[in-house]
Amino acid sequence: MGQSPRMPLWAFCCQNERCSNYGKKGLGNLYQHNWVDRKTKRIRNLRCRTCRRECSERKGTPWYQSRLSSEQGLALAQHLADGDGIRKTARLLGTHHETVIRWNRKLGERGKALHEERVRHVRVREAQGDEMWAFVGKKEARCDRSDPADEGHGSQWDHTVLDAQTKLAVSLVIGPRSQANAEALWQDFATRTDRVLPALLTTDEYPVYRGAVLKTYGIPRPFPRTGKRGRPRQPRVIAPPGLVYAMVHKLRRKGRVVQVTIRRVFGAARQLAHALAGSLVSTHVNTSFVERFNATVRQHNSRKARKVYTFSKDLEQHVAMSWFALAYYNFCRPHLGLRLQEDGHWRARTPAMAAGITDHAWPIQEFMDYPLIHQSLVSGPDQ
Repeated sequence: MGQSPRMPLWAFCCQNERCSNYGKKGLGNLYQHNWVDRKTKRIRNLRCRTCRRECSERKGTPWYQSRLSSEQGLALAQHLADGDGIRKTARLLGTHHETVIRWNRKLGERGKALHEERVRHVRVREAQGDEMWAFVGKKEARCDRSDPADEGHGSQWDHTVLDAQTKLAVSLVIGPRSQANAEALWQDFATRTDRVLPALLTTDEYPVYRGAVLKTYGIPRPFPRTGKRGRPRQPRVIAPPGLVYAMVHKLRRKGRVVQVTIRRVFGAARQLAHALAGSLVSTHVNTSFVERFNATVRQHNSRKARKVYTFSKDLEQHVAMSWFALAYYNFCRPHLGLRLQEDGHWRARTPAMAAGITDHAWPIQEFMDYPLIHQSLVSGPDQ
């Protein structure tokens, strides 16, 4: 039936943009007024005490204004989460491929909205940043940037920052490998962590990261006035005393790593040694955890697998599936390295559980049913 009637009312919010309580949960302003379908009584109609507007409890979920059955919708989401492509999913479920495309976009909007709502005010002790390459339509070498038909085609990089201790993917920026996207990545990470500096920050040797990190966390220091004529010099930006940042450089020969060197960018050597001594997962500077995350994404997102025909043909679908895969990794997929032994039994945990964002692993049903602020989902019947 899609939406569970037992979902507590505090999980919902008013969907009226003109209401003063729009998008705010847990205020007690919603109550059940009647049923959308009075015969089956499966879908509640909720009313806001503040604005007196009513809406279906399915609004803010992929089920809203959809004729796809609960079984088909859940199976579709699970197929996409397990790495099946659009047409393969359509064949297995016996539905139209346009329906799968529409739901892929819904799930992507949902994954991004869930990340925006829940991945906030997190505390990261050891952050690792990296980029993962993929392409849309055709590879970069075959793109003609003067041709409007190649807009959105070519290389698309997933810029990611991962919490090495909880394995939580904190920030994601999708786009070309550029200075602007690197700065957007670290600005987003700083916002989600309330600008609290991690004890240790490591990345690969991508050179623009140094300027992006300095621009995000740097402290402006003005030059002393000289008393001479002319415009004063602009203040320079220096690294804060608590910033410890190191890069990992890998030397490859014939596709194999033959040498790894560490370059300390910010912070003293004793600060780096102290950060490593206090780490629960690292004994040396590395980017192993974010690289392992990239490999997991390639496994669960067929669009990013290497040397296959399942590459993305459309940028919008590529971005949507990237956000869905990220949310599924954080909230739904238990991580083997995070399990805990309690009373002689192993308790599985997801990165969101390890980070304290949630207290249980979300089944795909809960991911679909959890109400979010309406994200202009595609309306109309599904085939």
